[in-house]
This record gives sequence, structure tokens and C-alpha cells, in this order.
Amino acid sequence: VAVMGILLASVVLTSHFLPLRGATVASLVDVVGTCGVMIVIAAGTYGQLTTGAEYAAVGTVVSLSVMFVLGLLLACLACVLGTYLLEQRKKPFKFLISHDQARTGSFARLLKLHLEQASNDKDKVSIDNDDLQSLKVMLDYVWMSEAVVALQSRGLLLRPFCVGQLVTAHMKRIRLFGINFPDYARLEAAFIDRYEEHVDIRCL
Repeated sequence: VAVMGILLASVVLTSHFLPLRGATVASLVDVVGTCGVMIVIAAGTYGQLTTGAEYAAVGTVVSLSVMFVLGLLLACLACVLGTYLLEQRKKPFKFLISHDQARTGSFARLLKLHLEQASNDKDKVSIDNDDLQSLKVMLDYVWMSEAVVALQSRGLLLRPFCVGQLVTAHMKRIRLFGINFPDYARLEAAFIDRYEEHVDIRCL
């Protein structure tokens, strides 16, 4: 019973914490192997009794134990596989920094370094002008990111690429965080209504 209890605790803890980092499949194999050992122990205990009412009683207990272990195994498998699928669907970038290069370029680089140091090693931070191959690539980086950080300076909303990124983030329901700079001011309604006259957005 003590051994079964230890093995059961091992299965539960392994399924929850996945101690083999970066090796989810290995954790899954560990869980399956441990459950297999528990079934073998239960079956061996049952085989030692051969006669009488005690045989039937213990057989019932062992059968219920095996069913419980199998149910636990399925639950652990679902937990591990679910975690694995979530890892596979994880976006390649933690943050995308959208900014006006002329006014907040240096701050964007400093913020990127800070976010990378504060995040896990696997988390990546991108700046919108790191890859200027095309507008499509730049906008693709938006939905490839878990969140967009907008450095809201006076020139941010006058850059069509930045506006395209913010609109894409809004349409794709990507989280948006804004950092206001001293020279930032909300656009007036009249300016927004005639935005195309002030900013050339034909590239979008």
C-alpha cells in the first residue's frame, strides 16, 4: 500500500509540474511507466491469494484499484497532451514593440533588453523595424505576437505602418499595451475623420 501511495503521488506530481523541462514526451513516458508498475504490483498482490472469501474480496479491491489507476492514467495523459498542444500553439514572440523610430528608437531598444531579461529564455521580443522586408511581413509579426506594446509618441499615429500594426492587433484581438510619452496627444475627431488627407496610407 505504501509503495502504491508513493507511486500515485509521483504520477500526480509529474503530471502537474512536468519536471523534465523541454521534454514533455519524456514526462508522458514517465507517467505511463509508473502507472504500468502500479498495475503490475496490484496484479501481483492479487495473484498471491488463491482460495476462500478473502480471494474474492481482495480481487474486488484490486479490480477497483486497477480501474482507478487506468482512469488516473487517462487523466494524466490528457493533462500532459493538453500541455504539449498548448506549447505547440504558443506564438513565437512574447511582445512586439511598435514605435516611431525617429522619436523613440533608443527607448524601444532599451525596452526590448529589459523585457528579454525579465522574461523566460524562450520568450522573444521583436521591434517592428527589425525586419523590413515588406509590409506583409511586418503585419504578420503582429498576429505572431502575444501582445503589442505601442510607444505612444507624437509621431506614432502619423506612421502608416504603425497604424497598420495597431489596427491589425485590434482586429486579431491581440493584447495592446500603451506607453505614453510627454509629447503624445490624442488625435482630435476632426483629424481622424480626415486622416487620409494628413497621412498617406496608400501603402496599406
